[in-house]
Amino acid sequence: MAEPMNPGPLHEEFMDWARENEVQIDGIAAAKFNGRGIGIVAKNDLKENERILFVPEKMLFSNTVFALKDWRMTKSQTVHGRLASRLALTHRDSNENNPCDNKWTMVWPSQQEMELAMPICWPPPLQEQLPPYAKSLLDKQKRKFDKDLAEFEKDAPLNLRDVFKYYWLVVNTRCFYWNYPNRKDGKLMAKRIKQNPDDAMALAPFIDYFNHADEGCTVMATEDGFTVNANRYYKAGEEVYVSYGSHSNDFLLVEYGFILENNKWDETILDTCLIPMLNDEQKDRLESHGFLGNYTLDASQICYRTQVALLVLVLPAKEWLSVIEKGEDVDQNTVKEPCRDLLSRYIVKIDKSLAGLRNAPGNQRRQILIARWRQVRRLATIHLQKVEERESDMT
Repeated sequence: MAEPMNPGPLHEEFMDWARENEVQIDGIAAAKFNGRGIGIVAKNDLKENERILFVPEKMLFSNTVFALKDWRMTKSQTVHGRLASRLALTHRDSNENNPCDNKWTMVWPSQQEMELAMPICWPPPLQEQLPPYAKSLLDKQKRKFDKDLAEFEKDAPLNLRDVFKYYWLVVNTRCFYWNYPNRKDGKLMAKRIKQNPDDAMALAPFIDYFNHADEGCTVMATEDGFTVNANRYYKAGEEVYVSYGSHSNDFLLVEYGFILENNKWDETILDTCLIPMLNDEQKDRLESHGFLGNYTLDASQICYRTQVALLVLVLPAKEWLSVIEKGEDVDQNTVKEPCRDLLSRYIVKIDKSLAGLRNAPGNQRRQILIARWRQVRRLATIHLQKVEERESDMT
């Protein structure tokens, strides 16, 4: 494990500012990790369930920080768009006008760092080389961004488009779930009930230093603010993580601009290979019973939906229907051949994608794409080997 280093004077000034504003930092500190940027390190041994951080509500940047009448955005804008708009319109303002103190914003990733990491900023040819599920997530993200940008540009200078995109990505990558639990009046309670979960968000100083792991500390929202407790024992000098949730590496790449080397929640989608194996009648049958699409594969299993779709390739309609109506497990020997075919096709597709990346532009972006496709290949290979082992055991 790389030794953590001093993060530098800007980060030290920010930590002093945070403490002066009642952010309670206990037993942890920001640190620089070679090749991985800034994270959180244990200054001393930490006990399981020990409180290591508290950020008071007054320090959050959320939808309640400013009144709608105080700025030029529309009521139809998402909370995500509102937060990004406010930051863009007060870009480089003095602390009196900027909703986030400059000591905080100065330790955020730069625009260049965002553009290198986030697939939404990549050239279209590289975006096209993302795994299929990552591309579908990116398309959804683009639609969300385009909607927020259109609302912003109704009454904002056009030359702020790039600034807005930068802050939109800051909010996207650094926000935490916040549904205003400290607001008790009826109006906000009603708003909270109607609110899209994607819009329950706030930026919180210092918590945004934590890096993500598939298992980590939980960020808890209370009436008073955010609290972080240690999820396990940490030895002094060890990096301390939080968990953003049970997300695949495709999701982490599109939403946050990184992938994990080890991610127990990782999975891949097989739709682009499995659906072309079906004829129209089989597609109709699967769709009529709610089994068309969303075929997933993780390290431990091929999902039931995938098994049902493979079964439709080998059983007559009545027999297939009997299996799913009874909720029976799919016999693995029955779907062995179509499963081998599916996984072999997927590995060929993956290898073509890897070959196409050899001469792709942009070394940093290319390397993360290669790493991601190799992870996907490992998932497919694991299950192809299982199919072949079952066949060997039978003989």
